[in-house]
Amino acid sequence: MITAGGTCEEIDGVRHIANFSRGGTGAILTNYLRSIGYEVMLLRAKYSIEPNVHGGERIFVTSHDLETMMNEELSHHHYDAVIHLAAISDFLVEEIILDGKKVQSQGGISKKISSGSTFALEMKPNKKLINGIKKQSENPNVRLVGFKLSHNTGDEATRQKIAKIFHYANADYVVHNELTSIVRDQHPARIFSKSGGDPLLTGTKEELARAIHHLLTGG
Repeated sequence: MITAGGTCEEIDGVRHIANFSRGGTGAILTNYLRSIGYEVMLLRAKYSIEPNVHGGERIFVTSHDLETMMNEELSHHHYDAVIHLAAISDFLVEEIILDGKKVQSQGGISKKISSGSTFALEMKPNKKLINGIKKQSENPNVRLVGFKLSHNTGDEATRQKIAKIFHYANADYVVHNELTSIVRDQHPARIFSKSGGDPLLTGTKEELARAIHHLLTGG
């Protein structure tokens, strides 16, 4: 199973908080694995890039949508591996203050907020969905690949964040990308293993897809 693309957290009927992830790496991974014979269930964002090699997929919008789909898939189907690329919002809308009054807590306002209004958002931290993947899995031996994107973060701080993914999610591998290093077709990545050692380096999304397959299958 692969998750890909960015979640949207609703403010009102036309506005939302989103990120710039379009799920391109997830589409390439899905294409590669399906092309060599694997059955891949893809959970992708509504406006994400569609893979060229078609197969099973489900479409999510919010992080709650994705959480529900992941729990359903993991608890009812036997997955050998989960590659969790989805860019999930770190924050959720907890309160909306419209013209000085609280009008909605979670889930946004169904109608469009007037452009003549003033409003404020109070956000709360979102849960880390990756931490529940192995706990929810029908397969106790499921392999888990997580992803970590950083932006001008020092190497030591980055490694500490990666260590948290290994600790709390029990991930088998974590792929790290530094946003400032991504240029056109160049998409450098470091693949860290929970067993330690030096990270495996790749330069493009296609190389990354082959490397992940190699690691998950042992060659």
